[in-house]
Amino acid sequence: MQIVETDLPELLEEKRLIVKHSSRLSERTNYHLHPATPLQNEEVWNAARLLKGEPITVVMTDCSFLTMSERRQFAGNIRSLLTSLVARGSRPT
Repeated sequence: MQIVETDLPELLEEKRLIVKHSSRLSERTNYHLHPATPLQNEEVWNAARLLKGEPITVVMTDCSFLTMSERRQFAGNIRSLLTSLVARGSRPT
């Protein structure tokens, strides 16, 4: 199982420091921090490539800061990703 956590680039640096100081996480070779915003389809796809065809689960912790238009864009990007992965034989969980 691969774990890919995405966030805005400016927030990932803080997360990297936290992970570095957490021995359990820093030792894991299946845990990846990747810069991505859900509004940029290419960034979402780049992060998903780290999963290497494994099942995928998408978790969004907070989208209250997104406008309704941005939420639709985010949903469309994730829908596109999942639809394509299913067509290739991967399965969302």
